[in-house]
Formats: sequence, C-alpha cells, structure tokens
Amino acid sequence: MMQQEPASIWMPALDDGQKRGLNAVQRPVISTSRLTARVLIAALAAGLVWAANAELPELTYAKGTIVPTSYPRPVEHLDGGVLAEILVQEGQQVVAGAPLARLSEALIEAEFQSLTVREAALERNTVRLQTVVDVINGILPVEDARAELEHGHRLLAQLNAFEATRGRIQQRISELERSLEIKRARHLNALQQEETFAIESAAAQTLNQKGLLSRTEMSRFDARTLEIEGNRLRALSALADGERSLTEARREEEEFVAGTSDRLLAELETELEDLALVQRALADNAAQRNRLTVVSPVPGVVQKIYVKGPGEVVGPGELIAEVLPTQDRLIAEVQIRPADIGHVTTGDPVELKSTTFNAKRYGVQIGEVIEVSPNSHLNDRGEAFFRARISLAERGGAQQPLDGRLTAGMEVDASIRTDVRTVLDYIVSPLADPIQRAFHER
Repeated sequence: MMQQEPASIWMPALDDGQKRGLNAVQRPVISTSRLTARVLIAALAAGLVWAANAELPELTYAKGTIVPTSYPRPVEHLDGGVLAEILVQEGQQVVAGAPLARLSEALIEAEFQSLTVREAALERNTVRLQTVVDVINGILPVEDARAELEHGHRLLAQLNAFEATRGRIQQRISELERSLEIKRARHLNALQQEETFAIESAAAQTLNQKGLLSRTEMSRFDARTLEIEGNRLRALSALADGERSLTEARREEEEFVAGTSDRLLAELETELEDLALVQRALADNAAQRNRLTVVSPVPGVVQKIYVKGPGEVVGPGELIAEVLPTQDRLIAEVQIRPADIGHVTTGDPVELKSTTFNAKRYGVQIGEVIEVSPNSHLNDRGEAFFRARISLAERGGAQQPLDGRLTAGMEVDASIRTDVRTVLDYIVSPLADPIQRAFHER
C-alpha cells in the first residue's frame, strides 16, 4: 500500500522582501510578550515573598461597656417610709451627696409633735418632784414648794399629807422631850434626896452607936432609906422609858422622811429615765428627718432606680437606686464569643473604640486583657459568652485624645490582638482548609 502524504496548509507564496517584512513585525511582538511574562513572574514572586513575610494581627472583636473597678453602689433607706418625689433619672450624672429621692415627712412630723409634748410634761414633772424632794430633805421651805405646785396637783396633796404626818410626829417628839425633861428632873431630885437622907442616916447611926437613938427610930430611918432608893429607881426607870420613847419617835420621823424621800426619788428617777428615752427618741426623729432625703454615696451615674413614684411605700433597708461610681479606676468589660475564647489570654493588647466618639477624630483607647472568666454566662437573648476585663492604659496627650473622655456606662468595641499571621497564610487558608478536609473525609 502506498503511504498517504500529510495534508499541508496552503500558504500563499511570499517573496524574500515580504518574508523580511513579516519577520520584522513578529520579532518586537515576541520580545514584548516575553518581557511582560518575566515582569509578571517577578511581580508574583515578589508578592509571594512579601506575603510570606508580611505579618498582620489576628483580631478578636467584642462589644462591652466601660465600668469602674468597684461594683455599683446600692442606695438604701434605713428607716423606710412613703416616697414623696424622685429627684433624678436613670443615666443622670450625680456628685457625692446629691439628692436622689425624698420621703414624706408627715409621719416624722406627727411623731415629733407627740414626743415634744411628752418631753415638756416629763420636764415639768421632774422639776416638781425635785422641788418636793428638796422640801422633804430640808433644802427648800415648804412655802416655796407650795408656790411652785399648781392647785390640785397630786404632788401638792402628797406634800400636804407628808407635812401633816411629820407635824404629828414632831408634835409627839416635842411632848416626849418635855416629858423627858420632867423625868430627868424627878430623877435628879431623887438623887439629891437620896444623898441628903444618906447624911441624915449616917448621923442617926452615930447617935445609935452612942445610945442616944432608939432601935425604933433606926428602923424608921432604914424604911425611909428603902423608900428613897425606890423613888430613885422608879425615877431612873421612867427616865429610861422616856429616852427610849423619844429615840423611837425620832427614828420614826427619820424613817418616815427617808421612806417618803426614797419613794419620790424612785419616781423622779423613773421620770428622768423616761425623759432621757424621749430625748433620745427626739434625736432619732431628727436623724430620721435628715435621712428623708436619700443622697448618692459616691459621684457617679444613676444606673437604676427601683422605686416607681410618689406614694410608694418604701420598707426599711429597701433598695432605692444604684449609682455606678465614676471616680474609681475604669476598666472595660467585654463579651467574648465561645468560638473566640480559646484565643484570648491575659496580656493580649486591645484597642477600644467608643460608640459615642468618632474614632477618626478622637482616636482609640489602648488597653490590655487582665482577666478572662473561666465560666460562660448568658446574655438577655440567651446566648452564651465569656466575660473579659480590660485595663485602660494611662496615656494622655495628643497621641490618645480619647483618654479622659470615657466614663462609666459607655459602650465600646474592642479589637483584641490574639496572634499574628502572614498575608500568605490569610490567602492560602481559605483554599487549603477545604482541600485538607476533603482529603480526610470518608
């Protein structure tokens, strides 16, 4: 069999001049293409080298709030009462001691009036009792006490009864004193009579010894001696009885005066104790009046008000409001998604942008992660998150114009630098990850 010749492409015949012209045209086109290819390859190589060495930060984004290092301060009312008015609104900036709410003073005023009347009555009673005690102890004359006591007052009746009883006792004492003087005189007379008769009896004894006086006369002298001695003994006994009766009467007067004085002093002590209690209650009433205005314990922002409006009853110790301090050191609390929490560690640098201030004009706030919660929490939407706390760098001036403008309660966006990656890694990862997963699937 004969071999077929390969088909040839028909080309017009060219003379030498035409061939030279065609070669002159093709030669610069080929050179330009080769140069372009070399430039593209060099640019691609340079780009790959740059992408392999250029590092970009790996950021975790989170939203949060500026808070003080201390927690919101609760504002409570110690005594409770009826709310009269609310003087602030939530979110309002307040200074320390600024009034937040005021309670009604109607109950305090009613109690004050009652205590004032009670105090005046007790003061009058203590003065009256002290006056009567001074009369009983002999410090004041009874006429002065009667002039100070109102007619018909019970203390005046007690004073009159006391004076009447003491008068009767003193009258009996006077009678006993007079009787005692008589008995002393009789006893003295008996002694003198005994002494005189003793002289006569001695003379009669001498005469009897000389035989000048009969035994009958001596018997009469002996009988008279016994009679005089009996009179002396009776006078002495009567004198002793009189002294004993006088002593008992004086003791009765002392006991009566002491008993009456003790009773009145006990009553006076009770009145003084009641007066002290009333005065203490008045002091407490004044303190309660001062506490009717509920004030902020610290400078800050009113974060929440728990009472609704006038007329509401506030119980003792019930929470009225919460104030978020603004003078404490500020930090940022942000919510980290569970997918990002494994990359966030303490010490990671952070840039904070305020949602209130434009970052292009006011810049950003530099910070650092100081704490990451070990447990997750749920937000209002039921989504899980981890809480991270970020300290704010103290750097002022033009480099950080946002510094000093952040206050407690402001919302911020946080960019947490967790790692660095090359540009090439960012480019290759979206392509390499699916391929890597594809070669491992079943």
